[in-house]
Amino acid sequence: MVSTDLYHASGVATIVAELTSQVAKAQRPIDYVLQDWKAANLHQPTAFRVYFAVEMQTKLIAIGRLSDRDWQEVQARLRLALAVT
Repeated sequence: MVSTDLYHASGVATIVAELTSQVAKAQRPIDYVLQDWKAANLHQPTAFRVYFAVEMQTKLIAIGRLSDRDWQEVQARLRLALAVT
């Protein structure tokens, strides 16, 4: 989930992005291979790829939490993809 608390307060949907175990395909400047994937409770090496979807919050299950290091890198890729400073 990459949406903010402000976004959640104004609706029932959540903005999500893709995590994939196909790390070899994560070669775009907006992709990021997680460094702390085990700490995030993931079962194998994982990459973040900018690919958005909106899901109802009731369909989502949290499986872990990114480390501060990985979250900062994911946010940097989101800024690149969305042209946000």
